[in-house]
Order: sequence, then structure tokens, then C-alpha cells
Amino acid sequence: MDELNKEEIVDNINNEQAKTRKGHLILKKREGVYEESSKYCLFIGSNKRSLILKNFMYDIYSIYKPLTCYMPKAHSNLSNIIDKIDKLVDICVHNNCSFFFSVFSTKKKPSRFIIGRLYNNKILDYYVFSLISYIPLKLFPLSKEILYDTKPIVLIQGSYFEQNETNRYVKNILFDFFKHKNVDTFSKKSIQRLIVISAYQKNNEINADLGKKVEAGKENNDKNNDDDKNNDDDNKNNDDDNKNNDDDKNNDDDKNNDDDKNNDDNNKNNNNDDDDDVTLNFTEDAMSTTKENLNDSFKNMDNIYNNLNTNKFNSYDKLKDKDKKNLYVISFNQYLITKEFFNINKENEQPPKLQEIGPRFEFTLEENYKTPEYNLFQEALRTVKKQEKTKIKNVHVDEFGHNIKKVYVQKQNFSKLHTKHTKFVKKNKFNT
Repeated sequence: MDELNKEEIVDNINNEQAKTRKGHLILKKREGVYEESSKYCLFIGSNKRSLILKNFMYDIYSIYKPLTCYMPKAHSNLSNIIDKIDKLVDICVHNNCSFFFSVFSTKKKPSRFIIGRLYNNKILDYYVFSLISYIPLKLFPLSKEILYDTKPIVLIQGSYFEQNETNRYVKNILFDFFKHKNVDTFSKKSIQRLIVISAYQKNNEINADLGKKVEAGKENNDKNNDDDKNNDDDNKNNDDDNKNNDDDKNNDDDKNNDDDKNNDDNNKNNNNDDDDDVTLNFTEDAMSTTKENLNDSFKNMDNIYNNLNTNKFNSYDKLKDKDKKNLYVISFNQYLITKEFFNINKENEQPPKLQEIGPRFEFTLEENYKTPEYNLFQEALRTVKKQEKTKIKNVHVDEFGHNIKKVYVQKQNFSKLHTKHTKFVKKNKFNT
């Protein structure tokens, strides 16, 4: 009986009508509609985050404008976001947001960000990603020439998104997040940017490169050994003084090599004792040099990208990735679409090259995620049919949108009208 009483109480609260005009408007906004408006996103900062993660969240916020609610300050209540998603849901409902985006970083889980969405004021699904590499939006010179209020073209490619059900949900939420606002029609002038999200295998490429380097090193060592043998045979006929000198030089070289190895070991230990986000930190000097190179040309972009992000991201270390959970990497790139793309007339004419406008980053999916329930997801995808209005005869719409109605009235027979009590028809009575 207690459970039934609780359910009845909850139903009465949900179906309760508002007592004030303001409350009535709030409840009316929360009701379901036939055509949903554009989805707003809540950008909120956790208690533990680095400066680079904060800049990363600001770049995503600038892409998503103006459908945003930005809260960059650190929230003490959100120290562990995964355990406190109910509070995030309450904040989203209060601000009328159906998406939430947040960043957090700890020693065990550095450089993480989370994307989630709501349905019917309840959590639908969320996914945690690990940020591997990142180039900010400010480093791209063409980033200021684009209007981020425009709707982009989103291209998602890679066999990774079709492997299993969770990857399909990841593809769905990424497309739903970056598609921006809902638009019925658009023109060529309104299309200005292209977002490309691609998934590829990173570990295989790295292992292949390492194998090539190892084979090349072995060949060089064999050649050096052959040369050393020939030199030793030639030097046997020399005096004992030359032999002693050679021995001294070799001893000095061995000592120097030992010192270099010790220094390398010390540097590795020092790097392991750094802060949580050592994997994402780079100095201001590197930032200034990259700006100069980017303003000159885009040819050095790959070199800059490698210089900023190589040997700083430890997610693909062999010791840490023994289980090979993160075989696939998802990359995000944004390009500028110019008018030249729409003026191609010839079939053999090649389209112009795309110019990147940033930001550029790579990320992988982590184990902490929640996929939507099947029935709830199908309900969210369901399209409700509108009630068709009954057609009214002799009514048409003008060019200006005015309804014009025509009424056809038949001729009236005045002899059949009921005129018994009218004064004008009464006969005058004369006294005789």
C-alpha cells in the first residue's frame, strides 16, 4: 500500500496545475511539442581541471554558440562528475539545456571530457573521452573569418563507428552535438564550414614506424661492425702507442655513454613526477613560434602538430596499453568552405583545397559511459503524426497569407418570411 501511495503522490505532483501565471508559462515550456527547437548545451567546469582543458572547453563553446549556457567557474560540488550526474541533470533542466559538456582531470584519469544528453528531463546517455592531442583555435589565422552561428556540414567516417552498438551510439551523439541548430532550408551563402570526424587505428601505425626504425638501426649497426673489423685488421701493423691511444679513446666514449644513459633515466623519473596534465602542457614560447609559422603558410601544420604533441601523450605507451583497449583514435577537424566549391562547372575540374580553421584535437572513448535503453531511445526517435486539419470548402490563402472565404447565399423568398409580429405589416384599423 505504501508503494501505491507513493506512486499516486508522484502522479498528483506531476499533473498539478500551476497556481501563478509564471509557473503556468514554465510548465508550458516543458511540455512536449511536435517540432523541437534547437538544442541548448550546458558548458560547466568541474572542481579539478587544468588551464588547457579550460581553453579546450572554451573552443568547443565558441563553436556551439549561441545555443549555450556557459559556466566556466570551478564548482566544488562537481569534484567527481561521473558520480554526480544527477546534479548536472538538475542544472540542465533549470537552464532548459538538453546537452551538457564538462572537463575534468585527476592523477588516475588525466585530461578527460564528458558529453551527455537528456530526454524528457532525464538522463539519456553520456560518454567519457580521453583527450590525446589538441591545437587551440587561436593558432589558426582563418578562425576569425567565419561566422559560428551558421549551420555546418558534419561528416563522420570510419569503420569504427559500425563495429558494435556502443560505437553507433557514439556516432549518433557526436552528430547530434555538432550539427548545431535545426534549419528547414539553407542557401549556399549560409554554408561556411565543414566538420570532419574520422576514426582510425593509431597503434598499428606507430608499431609499423617503430619496426622500420629498428630494422634500419640493425642494418646500420651491421655496417658499422664490418667497418670496425676492417679497421682493426689494418691497425694491427701499427705501433703499441696507437693501440693504447685507441683504448683510451674507447674508454672515454664508454664513460660518456654511461653518463648520457644516467641523465636520460633521471629525466624520465622527473617527467613521471610532474602534474596531472603533463601530457597536455606546452610552453608559451612554442605557442608564439607556431603562430608565426601558421601565418606564413599551412605547409608546416603537420610538423607543428607533431612537435607540440609527440612524446607528451602517454596513452599509447606499450606498458600502459597492454590490453589494447584504445586501438582506435577519433580526430576532429574543421575546414572553411568558400564560394569556389559551388562554382565548379566542368566535370574534370578539381575542387579547391580545404583550409583548416581549427580547433584540431584527437580523443579516445573510455570505459565509463552509459548507453541509452532501447525502449527509451526508440521513444526519443519516434515522430508523432500531426492531426490533420479538416479542409473547409470555399477557402483559399492569399499571397500575403490571408484566408479568403467565399459564401454563396441563395435568393430569399420574402413571402415565406415570418412577419406576423412586425409593426410595419400590420393593417391599420379605421373606425367605421
